[in-house]
Amino acid sequence: MDDKTAKVQGLGPNDHESPCRPKRFLSCFSSNSRCFLLWLGCMTFTQALMVCGYLSSVITTVEKRFGLKSSETGFIVSSFDLGNLSVVVFVSYLGGRGRRPRWIAAGGVLISLGALLFATPHLIAPHYRPVQVRDPSSVPTHVLCLGARSATLPPVHDPGLSCQVDKESERRWSSPSHASYLAIFVIAQVLVGIGSTPIYTLGSTYLDDNVKAENSSLYLAILYVMGALGPAVGYLMGSWFVSCYVHPNEEGTLTQLDPGFVGNWWSGFLLCAVAILIFSLPIFTFPRSLGPSAAHQPKATDGDEKQEFSDMTCRNVQELNEEAFSLPKSLHFGKEIRDLPRAALHICSNFTFLFVSLAYTAEIAIVTAFITFIPKFLELQFSVPASHANFYTGIIVVPSASIGLLTGGYVIKRLKLSAVGAARMAAICCAISLLPCIGLGLLGCNGINLAGVTEPYASGPSLVQGLQSSCNSHCICPSNLYQPVCGSDGLTYVNPCLAGCSAVFTPITMKGTNFSQCECILSQPSTLEERSSSQLIPGHALLGKCGSVCNSTWPYLALIFVVIMVMTWAQPCALIVTLRSVDQHERPFALGMQFVLLRTLAYIPTPILFGAIIDKTCLFWQQRTAPVWYDGPQGPAGFGRTIGATSSCLEYDVTLLRLVYFGLIAMLKLLGFLFMLLTWWSLRGKHIKAKYTVPSAQTFDGERTNSISPCTLMSVSV
Repeated sequence: MDDKTAKVQGLGPNDHESPCRPKRFLSCFSSNSRCFLLWLGCMTFTQALMVCGYLSSVITTVEKRFGLKSSETGFIVSSFDLGNLSVVVFVSYLGGRGRRPRWIAAGGVLISLGALLFATPHLIAPHYRPVQVRDPSSVPTHVLCLGARSATLPPVHDPGLSCQVDKESERRWSSPSHASYLAIFVIAQVLVGIGSTPIYTLGSTYLDDNVKAENSSLYLAILYVMGALGPAVGYLMGSWFVSCYVHPNEEGTLTQLDPGFVGNWWSGFLLCAVAILIFSLPIFTFPRSLGPSAAHQPKATDGDEKQEFSDMTCRNVQELNEEAFSLPKSLHFGKEIRDLPRAALHICSNFTFLFVSLAYTAEIAIVTAFITFIPKFLELQFSVPASHANFYTGIIVVPSASIGLLTGGYVIKRLKLSAVGAARMAAICCAISLLPCIGLGLLGCNGINLAGVTEPYASGPSLVQGLQSSCNSHCICPSNLYQPVCGSDGLTYVNPCLAGCSAVFTPITMKGTNFSQCECILSQPSTLEERSSSQLIPGHALLGKCGSVCNSTWPYLALIFVVIMVMTWAQPCALIVTLRSVDQHERPFALGMQFVLLRTLAYIPTPILFGAIIDKTCLFWQQRTAPVWYDGPQGPAGFGRTIGATSSCLEYDVTLLRLVYFGLIAMLKLLGFLFMLLTWWSLRGKHIKAKYTVPSAQTFDGERTNSISPCTLMSVSV
């Protein structure tokens, strides 16, 4: 290692031969820009893995376990950006003038605490014990229609009856309320959002200030590649975890397709919490500066380099740092707080910037909808386990987005597009991706016919309650138990009891649990003697929903791949137009305005909006029970008093879900297309024909852009 290399890495002239000797190990470890890149990259990777990948992969599992609606889980996802937006100005201002590594490391500790808090509901909730009917020899009697029952288990559909549970049992199984779980998840996400802010606002600037100017692009590219890979690994990790049962070694006879199966959603958060904490601790040891950056060093001859290094004082370093942090002299735009309203009005009066920002907001809203709910959509649409849906998402979303971004960037560079050309290309990409979005809404699988919900009982008209009819009115059925069975009449019933089934049998030629003597299921007679009576006889039912043949899974996934790839072609174009639409001295403030706009109009409201729309497609809601939990022979966990409030959705209208989900995406895409056309029109009117110059990872015309989070980079994603 020569003197110049040692000086760039912050090492003394006497450290050449063995810079990492035991006595100097800590000093070397905390004074090397490559070491900082290693720890920051690992932290970025893990944070993006958890926030943008793993969380979305366990959404449906968390909903099922704690009885949450999609709108509520959407609010949980949005809480991350609420925390991020609430502190970004504070962290950027104070952290940029303080010891940045400590701010970054403290943020990592907050992320770790948030991840631990997110897993806490698993520890405080009652032990999860669903009904298991896969084994015919152990089917609980309460899932069958056996007429009057013992008073030990009151009929759960009657809210007027009280539960006969002793005080000790009630204290044992009393659980936190539904609102408590929701509050814990929201607070955890806010902590993660606050902790993530320094990583992207301070981490990239610290690297840029402490490496050579020619190496800055490489370092920042590595950092953001780590952030982009995180979500893909998060989906794949979530696929593995949710394939395992929520309580290890207690799976019993449950399979992933059983309605009562809940995956191991919480272990991934614990793993991420430990990993981020480990990666954060070394960053605490890094100094305010790694030494004078090569970008700010005066050129010197080889003869006086060593003398210049040894004569450097703390005062020299401080002056260099102050120079690095000082604003350009030409930058007087919005320099003081009282100038902000005037500056904001000036930026908003720039119609080109306003139009491209609104178009970009519509695109980011689509990105957010994909990241948050595409695993759930695939799970419901194709009736696949959550682990399979997460695997499909991991192998489709990130690769297609990466290909789209690289292709779009290459086309811009190859054609040397001006701002007008970039806007035109972005509008064309929006128009091309609009048609497949409409196709995704029209293609897909059909839903089920659910007796008492979408179809009347075959034995007669349903009563007011919906699930009860004349065929099961004498049964005392748990209407809150969703254990669907497929009747021989082709209808799906909520559970065997509501189908009027009173017996269990297992034919030699059939696997699994089958129910017979089902009074609500009428079948044609099978023997000559039965046919002579000219009457329908009670039918039978098989465990599971009546499924229709649907072979469109892979073609559908291929179409999603194409849509995402074409969508991401427009992302580099939008960024170029944004930077070219304002003067150079206005760019930092303009990008800050766009940052706020994206979060207030896209990142925060989109998950809540799409979650509420998904809730509207629900066919059958689980009724929330009072906080009394039975266990053992009296019934499964959750058999408390029904209190009327709806909980998580048990069955969706998948056809309506597909139409409204991609219908809203198509509307946002059309809106983005119109705003991009207006952008192109306004640019043509101004005759802006600045040629595109290939930027570094963070720089356009030498001006550093605002920080990019991994989920924005996944606009980069989907």
